[in-house]
Amino acid sequence: MRRLLVLVTLVTLVVLLSPRAALMQDAPPVFCGDLSPADCALLDRSAAAMRTLESAGFRFDVNLQTSSLPGLGFPFDLRLNGAGQYALDAASLNALDPAPDWDGLPGWVEAALRLIRADATVVLHLPTALVNVHAGAGAAFPSKVGFDLRLAEGFAYFSLDKLAELGIGAGLPVGWLGIDAAGFYRRLLEQQTPLAAPDLGRGAAAALTDPALLATFTRIERLEDSTDGSQTLAVFRTTTDLGQLLADPAEREALRAALLANLERLGLTAEEVDPLLEAYTGLFQGLVIETTEYVGVDDHYVHRATLVLAWSPDLNALDRLAGVAPTLDASALSVWLNAQISLEAFNAAAPAAAPEEAFIIPLNQLAPAPPSAGASPANV
Repeated sequence: MRRLLVLVTLVTLVVLLSPRAALMQDAPPVFCGDLSPADCALLDRSAAAMRTLESAGFRFDVNLQTSSLPGLGFPFDLRLNGAGQYALDAASLNALDPAPDWDGLPGWVEAALRLIRADATVVLHLPTALVNVHAGAGAAFPSKVGFDLRLAEGFAYFSLDKLAELGIGAGLPVGWLGIDAAGFYRRLLEQQTPLAAPDLGRGAAAALTDPALLATFTRIERLEDSTDGSQTLAVFRTTTDLGQLLADPAEREALRAALLANLERLGLTAEEVDPLLEAYTGLFQGLVIETTEYVGVDDHYVHRATLVLAWSPDLNALDRLAGVAPTLDASALSVWLNAQISLEAFNAAAPAAAPEEAFIIPLNQLAPAPPSAGASPANV
């Protein structure tokens, strides 16, 4: 499981780093590929409309399946669906530094989260294998559970009362529980930034501002139109094969140069750079993301969106990097994710406020403060 956490962390860091170069411009360019000028103009207008959208209602459905997680030994599946609404302070978000450096990134994320409000009712469909185990033992066990969630002023609130209604919440607190989500993510990033180099993601990020490079692993096409009520929706599908990201010589050399420029901070030697690139190549193996957007031709908002992700990483890449014999079948893990979201009530949604009464879980129980932070009230 530790191996998987390392793998997910590496991929997440690259994904988070990639948009930074695009954000350095006032209006991030829209990748149009071989689309017509009219279609490209529509995507530009849609991007502008979504940047100024301040609230909306939403419905979502997320399905996750894996062939076999390391150490688990059986297929894993999970489904999450629900509905809610969100509101954000678009002007304040746009006023934040569009390209924070690594040292400023934790504070940037914390500030951004405190500018978002949301509420949702969520249903979690438990893994089939887990439900079957309890059913085989004759134990009463639900196949799904529901939660009420809220996000306000950087705090995430959740209620477990629905578990009590199912008879499985014995011993759990009743009412609303809360965590300082903004502070939590700040601490997570603070723990990552000492290991990260400021220029490490710029090679990958350059792909978002270089249409020629992006075209080597991304394609976009317009599909048959759809409708939402009386409005026509233009449908665009984008397929990104991140497995090709480091296969491109220019992109691979850009990342190699970034690593060589930050050897001391990363604790690397020049001889370790090429093996590290090989490990990255293995981790991105088979990572294909397909997104489909349904854009209103009148209001330019994205009314629906879907995301399909397929990933078959080479988990042994980390073993090879460490110089040890591979311990897993190269095809041991494959991941498939399907997510759908629909938006409505544009600029007319009003999320619920923070609960009047809630038990706040101390932040140090979730993410201990670094030694330099001391024991101030903000850290408890």
